[in-house]
Amino acid sequence: YSALKEINEKLNYLHDLGSPNEDVASLVNLYDINRMSVDSRIKINEELYKILNDTKTLYNYSNGIFDPNAGKLYNFLKNQLERKQTGAAPINAAELASHTTNGKWSTFDEALLLEEINGEYFATRKHPDVSVDLGGYLKGYATEYIRTVANRYNRNIFVNAGASSMSFIGNYSDTP
Repeated sequence: YSALKEINEKLNYLHDLGSPNEDVASLVNLYDINRMSVDSRIKINEELYKILNDTKTLYNYSNGIFDPNAGKLYNFLKNQLERKQTGAAPINAAELASHTTNGKWSTFDEALLLEEINGEYFATRKHPDVSVDLGGYLKGYATEYIRTVANRYNRNIFVNAGASSMSFIGNYSDTP
């Protein structure tokens, strides 16, 4: 029971990181970061700082293929599809340029500044098209957290969070 309670609390917390959350006013989350004005700095908790910092590292290691700032591109493409479905003209070159800087989308490094100052953690929005989306990352993060808790409680488990995020703990040789 203790392991399930711990896992449930963490999963609820991770869910709240990406959702508008009026019930938890003290929790600064991605929704708040994505709504900040440019050059606004907001205090975040240590775990969100570490998650965002990890995603910046993955962004750099993958040369931008993994892009947690892809929410801006998703929103742009969604808008284009809605325009097409309603018969509105697609975004023209001038409008497209207004969504980019010098014809390019901002990079994750350019979009969000993370700082640790005297044991406190901050995020500063550096570009107007910041739209951080950690859905894919958090799915793997949650799966790894569940695996860690199960291991600590010496439990055999199989976690399936979709084809891209699975985790096994224990001996499954006797399972069909």
